[in-house]
Amino acid sequence: MWFVIAKEQDLRESMKVTSQVPGSTPVEIQSENGDPTGFFIVGISNKYQDEYANFIKFSEAEVKQARDLISNGITVPTQQLIPAQTAAFAAKELPNGKKLFKRVWGFGDNSEVEPGSTKNFTFIIPYPHCKITDTSIIGGQHGDSVDFLILDTEEGAVSGYPNHQLNQFGFNVWVTPGVYKEASQYDADLYLGMQIQVVYRNGGPEIVRPLFNLTLHEVI
Repeated sequence: MWFVIAKEQDLRESMKVTSQVPGSTPVEIQSENGDPTGFFIVGISNKYQDEYANFIKFSEAEVKQARDLISNGITVPTQQLIPAQTAAFAAKELPNGKKLFKRVWGFGDNSEVEPGSTKNFTFIIPYPHCKITDTSIIGGQHGDSVDFLILDTEEGAVSGYPNHQLNQFGFNVWVTPGVYKEASQYDADLYLGMQIQVVYRNGGPEIVRPLFNLTLHEVI
């Protein structure tokens, strides 16, 4: 069985139905405070694949992670941004027939990092499956440095330990003033709910407010 997540109106408009949706009874996702979020989970079998062609299909593990993210107010893509059969903007086709679609994200809360201090900035992966190829840092200064970490989900979906460090791809990397960019000649796989954490150390004389960009490629 697969699962889709959507607002009720989107479900009805997509399938052109008025009173019933194919699949299991939609269950609304609640926020951490118990308030309705407006998003519903529907379990579907292969019988209803065509009716949900425009929606991202989640496995049981993925839908649990997506539910937790939505409950915490984090946006999770639930529909294909383009028709599944269209390859516009696709970087390449993978051997399994899926395609990569470039998604550039910016993150950072414009908070201050004072001289001599360290602050962590975290980005939560919003796609069921994606690849990362490069990162950039804006607003650094001479003497600043960063570590780039890959953390497990908040529930520990990969390692069994919440927020456990799975990998590290930056070790005391010096930040150049202005814009620093790091690109890889190969991609790395990331999954829904995993976290990219930037450990930012201010080694310069001034307060900085660093911001970050990531180049992801969603696998569809």
